Amino acid sequence: MKNALLKDTFREIKKSFGRFVSIFAIVTLGVAFFAGIKAAAPDMRITADKYYDDYNFMDLRLLSTLGFNENDIDKIKKYGNIEGIFPTSSMDVLTTINNNELVLKIHALPKNNLSNDNKDYINRPKIVEGRLPENPGECVIGKGDIREADVKIGSKLKITSGTNDDISKSFKIDEFQVVGIVETPYYLTFEKGTSNIGNGRVSNFIMVSEKDMEIDCYKEVLITIKDAKKLNSFNKKYEDFILPSKNSLEDIGESKWYVLDRNSNYSFVDYDGSADRVSAIAQVFPLFFFLVAALVCLTTMTRMVDEQRINIGTLKALGYSKLAIASKYILYAAFASIGGSIAGIAIGFTVFPIVIVDAYSMLYTLPPVILKFDVLYASIATLSAVLITTLAAFLACNKELIEMPSLLMRPKAPKEGKRILLERIPFIWNRFNFSKKVTARNIFRYKKRFFMTVIGIAGCTALLLAGFGIKDSIEAIVEKQFGEVYKYNMTIGFDSNTDMQNQEEIIKEVSKNGEITDYTSIKTKNVDVSSDEATEAVTIIVPKYKNEFNNFIDLKSRKNKEEVEIQEDGIILTEKAAKQLKVRIGDTIYIDKEENEKVPVKIRGISEQYVMNYVYMTDNLYEKIFKEEIKFNKMFAILADKSKESEDKLSKDILKESKVTSVSFNSLSENSFKETISSLNYVVLIMIISAGALAFVVLYNLTNVNISERIREIATIKVLGFYDNEVSAYVYRENFVLTFIGTLTGLGLGVLLHKFIMITAEPDNMMFGRNIDFMSFLYASILTLAFASIVNFVMYFKLKKTPMVESLKSVD
Repeated sequence: MKNALLKDTFREIKKSFGRFVSIFAIVTLGVAFFAGIKAAAPDMRITADKYYDDYNFMDLRLLSTLGFNENDIDKIKKYGNIEGIFPTSSMDVLTTINNNELVLKIHALPKNNLSNDNKDYINRPKIVEGRLPENPGECVIGKGDIREADVKIGSKLKITSGTNDDISKSFKIDEFQVVGIVETPYYLTFEKGTSNIGNGRVSNFIMVSEKDMEIDCYKEVLITIKDAKKLNSFNKKYEDFILPSKNSLEDIGESKWYVLDRNSNYSFVDYDGSADRVSAIAQVFPLFFFLVAALVCLTTMTRMVDEQRINIGTLKALGYSKLAIASKYILYAAFASIGGSIAGIAIGFTVFPIVIVDAYSMLYTLPPVILKFDVLYASIATLSAVLITTLAAFLACNKELIEMPSLLMRPKAPKEGKRILLERIPFIWNRFNFSKKVTARNIFRYKKRFFMTVIGIAGCTALLLAGFGIKDSIEAIVEKQFGEVYKYNMTIGFDSNTDMQNQEEIIKEVSKNGEITDYTSIKTKNVDVSSDEATEAVTIIVPKYKNEFNNFIDLKSRKNKEEVEIQEDGIILTEKAAKQLKVRIGDTIYIDKEENEKVPVKIRGISEQYVMNYVYMTDNLYEKIFKEEIKFNKMFAILADKSKESEDKLSKDILKESKVTSVSFNSLSENSFKETISSLNYVVLIMIISAGALAFVVLYNLTNVNISERIREIATIKVLGFYDNEVSAYVYRENFVLTFIGTLTGLGLGVLLHKFIMITAEPDNMMFGRNIDFMSFLYASILTLAFASIVNFVMYFKLKKTPMVESLKSVD
């Protein structure tokens, strides 16, 4: 008996292979997307962590006000938890290639023992091409070349100090030949940092032997900690493991020692932030995606059992138990969902992480992604898919099996005829022809079919709109932050002994030809602010002339676009910080001063800001809070010419001034964000394509089910003389109305889903745009309708082949 049922199950799969494949495909898509997107961020971190371990990336970096001598190194070596120690030096220099003056960061390689098993060889470079330096005057250079020039093996680089000091004070040789191209975990990104020489931007790095450098004392000490490699660098357990060593080393030095961990490395933090953004998007979108897939599977299995009531009645009359009968449909669902889950996991854990990491390879020098089979995500996805489909089959069977075999072996009695709402409006109803009246009655009478179809289509449209909306929101960061909020172009930092008069004299001196059209002095200070709900790190900005400050930063409300004024009795807080602290205008927050003192301040305004968190206040309020005379340490400037050539020349001229400590341009930050966004757009594109694929399969499945359960109705109207085109129009008209209603519903649902994803996915120091462009609504609608049209075209041939004899099989 069991063998007979099993054979019957396989016959059913063969007979309804289209339905089986559609369930298989939906489960595959749902599981692949859920598991794959969820696994992408962990795989990104595992890949980077393995890279760090393989090339002995530092755990701690020590800096000192006086440098490090051999006695200091001996003290550090005695600390029991150290695995490797590398005292070294680095220096910024200038070089000229093809008439381009560039800043290079030179790092020292150990004098000897450059083998991979040397534990003291920290931040070891990965050789991409060529070899490491073996002779005096040789160097290796970072992969990717220098953006402004083509540097190949064999090229020679002549260096200068970029200051009044002669290069011979720091190097025995002033010209190096490139013998290799390398990558290093220290520079995971293509961003190499800033400098106080040249144009203020480090273009690339080179590594030379320590023997070629004049070293009186070491500028830094790189350290690795025992057993730290056993932990993932991006995990809190790693941070907790490193912390005791970090705190202990700070107390060893006689002078002030600064002990920095990996979080002080720009590329480490930036890469972790990228993984966070992928992880944040993966919190909601895949879950909703999976729910839509599961809902359609549930609908399909329920309707399949409804169609099989005569077979169920026959089996029951033959003496089969309820469990045996139900097992046929449970097995059908299980085969489709288990097979789909296996395929989905195989695709999800390979394709999605590889595509996402490859997209980020434009920003990071990463090795091939390491794929990890995540048992948790695989189990959740598989169990959910199998349980939903099999449970739907069981419940639907149980509902039918309550009835007597004699009733089950007859078609289900049609529902009692009722007048629909439109029939009660003669003005509209009387203008409908026969076909339109039938369509209207079918749509509104069969509410289960109506809601299941509309919800399935709405879910797919919502996913498409949310995908396009995420793209709009991410792109809005650059457009709004650097196009609307920031009006200034350059920030100049001064040392603490430079007064405002000296600052203005420097600006006037370097801007004789009108390069700078306007400027203003500001004070910046990094602090923590807190409320009753949370604590956030912010930067305080104090403008010297508050009435002119809106010429440099447009302080306004995002919602009503009204200008926000800096007041004497309170602060302006940026919007994201306000949301994190859960405060509004009129509330009080606390500014954390040193020695655990907290000063309460009133919020007088909340301003639009998309990148980083800021507090704006007057100079009088600053002095009142911090009990110190304010010293303006920076300037914002607006440039007449924003070209790269002009910025480089201006930066070079300003950095010649001894009292200038830094120069930065918003254009660099803007370009950096654009590069990050371009990579994130690939992730969003994957989501849109996946949502589109799901939409197609869902529409195919729902249309197939609708046709299958109405096969007698379709056969009957063919017997009555309807042509193939008329039969198709009869079905398509109904499908189009349901698709149209589902699309409109999906657009509304998509707005809510997009808003929820954006709020959930935002990092603490960044705010995504909130608007969805009109074109995104259009794209989502057109794609849904296009998929529906393609499905209708495919189904035309099935309708054409519908045998008319089916209409005679009814026993009524």
